[in-house]
Amino acid sequence: MAGFDLIFDNGQVGLGNLPGAPQSQLDVNGQIQTRSGFAANNGTVGQPSYGFSTETDLGMYRAGVSQLGFSVNATQTILIDSNNDVGIGAFFDNTNIEAKLHVDGNIRANGDIEYNGMSNDLIPDYVFQNYFDGYSNLKEDYAFKSLHEIEAFVKHNKHLPGVTSAAQAKKDGYWNLSLSNLQNLEKIEELFLHTIEQEKKIKALKNENAHLLNEVEALKRDMELIKELLATKKED
Repeated sequence: MAGFDLIFDNGQVGLGNLPGAPQSQLDVNGQIQTRSGFAANNGTVGQPSYGFSTETDLGMYRAGVSQLGFSVNATQTILIDSNNDVGIGAFFDNTNIEAKLHVDGNIRANGDIEYNGMSNDLIPDYVFQNYFDGYSNLKEDYAFKSLHEIEAFVKHNKHLPGVTSAAQAKKDGYWNLSLSNLQNLEKIEELFLHTIEQEKKIKALKNENAHLLNEVEALKRDMELIKELLATKKED
């Protein structure tokens, strides 16, 4: 049976004005709509259930219980697990996805990366507040350390106070960039305060040296006068 709308050819069915014989079990020239959804077999990473006639190893498949996988060139590229967490890269089970978005590989952005998980006690304004006011309601347990205290801490712990150590990062299994940025900002603010202190000390030393230099010059003048007086007395 053949026509413009329905074709039966060697057990294959064609719907619509096909350019030739049906190319699959059901070949439709036009949009397909269903009231209750589509159901397919699980598929695999190499042959996904929902794909393209031109590339059989490209598409979507059921990766596991409540897991949705996407493959390109028979390689898993995206996995959505039962917690709605998304893994980009070679994640073959949902135990490997450890965040809402977990990327197995490098990340590059051509725009800003914004973070809205901030709280006031994390922003290092508490450094200046503690230094100038003697306390901080942003972070009450923070204390500005002198260079002597920092030296003692570093000598004993081999890392800056308030900065995640290499041992802790290894234990955690990751390096928290958001926390690291805040820790770095805290250290920068502390460095500025130490620099300001050092500059004040340098200015004080310069003023003291200038005062001592004036005293030395005055002593020199006095010595010259004494020498002149002694010379005059000898002549008499």
